[in-house]
Amino acid sequence: MKREPGRVRFGAHTKIQRTIFLTPELDDWVRREAGQRRCSVSAMVNRLLGQQLDLRRQLATVEEADTNGHTPLLQVLLEQHKEALGRSMDGLAGEMRKTRGALDFLKAMIDRSTHELLAAAAPPGEVERRYDRWIAGVKSLLQGQMNDSRPKGDAL
Repeated sequence: MKREPGRVRFGAHTKIQRTIFLTPELDDWVRREAGQRRCSVSAMVNRLLGQQLDLRRQLATVEEADTNGHTPLLQVLLEQHKEALGRSMDGLAGEMRKTRGALDFLKAMIDRSTHELLAAAAPPGEVERRYDRWIAGVKSLLQGQMNDSRPKGDAL
């Protein structure tokens, strides 16, 4: 415990006081991060520097395993996180399949309800023609949207 006139600071023996100068941009970022995590600026700087130190240690262990010692950073990060990335991508692919199934189901519902509405509102011979016109109109609308969203100069 470090004694100061009129103040007692607990845990002062585990920390070393330093004065650092930060650029205004870096200081704003550290203050925002500290505010979001509800800790002091000093604690935030310790966390950030600790994360940097951990990353450097992890990179050093991977680089030591390499024979030439010149491993690109991206390769090191991919090596460390390949399993997590693979699981994440598999999960996203599963979610995409579920979403695709739900969209196909919704499309079928809309198609079915449109056909039923046309059958209820139109004379019997007119239903199929109106339904075919509706399908053609939807397709042309989708084609128009795809053409509008494509950058100029792109070919089909």
